[in-house]
Amino acid sequence: MKKNLIKTNTYFIILVLLLINLTTHSFAQDGIINKEKPNNTYNVHNSSKSVNDSTHSNGYEDNAVSMQSEPLNIPTNITNTVASNLIKITWDSINNATSYEVKIIDSESNEVMRETGANTTYTHNGLEPASTYKYCIRAKNSDGYSPWSSEITATTTGNVYTLECEKDETYNIIIKAIDNTNFIGKVYTLTYDDAALEIDDLYIMSWERDKNIGEIPGTISFSVANPIESGKSWTGVLYGIRFKSKINGTINITLSVHS
Repeated sequence: MKKNLIKTNTYFIILVLLLINLTTHSFAQDGIINKEKPNNTYNVHNSSKSVNDSTHSNGYEDNAVSMQSEPLNIPTNITNTVASNLIKITWDSINNATSYEVKIIDSESNEVMRETGANTTYTHNGLEPASTYKYCIRAKNSDGYSPWSSEITATTTGNVYTLECEKDETYNIIIKAIDNTNFIGKVYTLTYDDAALEIDDLYIMSWERDKNIGEIPGTISFSVANPIESGKSWTGVLYGIRFKSKINGTINITLSVHS
């Protein structure tokens, strides 16, 4: 998502990020996944009359034949499509499969299962920008499951803001929360091209100009320590930083939120 920001007469630009009701994603398995069923085995008795065979008093012999259904193949050709708040997974259909299961693994190694029915797609919604997840797929039918596929990793995109810059001019970036109910465990990260921008004031919310000595790399992270009382929300400015442009032209700044 790109937003064009309008430069004021004093060459200040304000970026307002609407962080609405950010919540921590937790994962819990939905219900109980049935244990894997073994392939069905059938015993077929071939009864034929025995002639001149004194070892079979009943005149018959039993030949046991084992028959097994075709095993399910492992899902392959798994691809992903990402946006700032979702990841969509697709894979090839498997012969004899009646449904599929998706295993989702978050950045803290929590796992959750999702069933897709006969669909060979799954859309993971409600995600935060720049968040990373791993996925495995397996096929299922009445006889059991295929082995799990190999893991794939996908990351949602960040919120991208565009500055139209002039060399040596300064630009204020303001990050604001609206009706936020939870800050605990959140890390906010600004990513920029340090060949195009430099820090002019690391924290414009203070009276004095803050600038670290030496070069600052193109990533700045911060967190908010103050908790919000249960049942209440908070609106206000989280952070402010002033950049100075090194070039004339378009420069992108990305804001991501990690738990």
